[in-house]
Amino acid sequence: MADYRPITDVMILARAKVKYYGAYPAGFLGRARHMLGVSPFDPVLHVCGGRIRDYPFSGLGRADKTVDLNPELQPDYVMDVRKELPAGPWGGLWAAILIDRPYTEEDAAHYVPGADKLPNLNDLVRRSLKLVPVGHRVGTLDYIWPSPGPEGKEIIVCAVTTGRNGRMRQYTVIERGQSGNAGSVRSVGLGRGAKAERVAAGLLQSLGETPGDGDGRGEAGEDPGLSAVRDEVGAVNEVDQLIDEV
Repeated sequence: MADYRPITDVMILARAKVKYYGAYPAGFLGRARHMLGVSPFDPVLHVCGGRIRDYPFSGLGRADKTVDLNPELQPDYVMDVRKELPAGPWGGLWAAILIDRPYTEEDAAHYVPGADKLPNLNDLVRRSLKLVPVGHRVGTLDYIWPSPGPEGKEIIVCAVTTGRNGRMRQYTVIERGQSGNAGSVRSVGLGRGAKAERVAAGLLQSLGETPGDGDGRGEAGEDPGLSAVRDEVGAVNEVDQLIDEV
């Protein structure tokens, strides 16, 4: 990933392993999340999420939520995204949003809501940008390269394919820029140091500990769990550095 070239590269992935029309290609979700610049513990909203919880590979975070119009898929939010999107846990915002709407009316006809419920991609992207902090990102997998409007700029445009005789899609990542009523990264405590602290807190919680607990041991002789925390925090900071370079 360190050698990823924005606007020029191609993901050549294996075919979907989930038996669901339009499921993500194998290996896509983890790469997509990395390009959104979020940690495994940051809340990401998956718009038109489908059966993403059945995805057998990495990329779905513990705090992620799904929104879909088909209640049979048991999304976290049953909602018509043409009209509204759910507010996130960060003062109404999400760390990032990933959109995977049906690409065409023909594709939309394969789903319960039907072709007449297909959301307009430009509108969906622009409303999604209002639900992430300044400096955070919205990604979309589609046939269309969407227009983000004045609040966003393209960071990544990457072709996605599963090989010969398959349709080529593209993954577009758009970053929210400054605007008068935008929530900034700093204002909601989402700077680089805060991101590392959140990752550390999440890992400690997964280990059954809380930040500040312990027996006073320093780095030398600390238990393997805390060593893993330090390693993960370092990895997050490396990701941040790569994002800055892009």
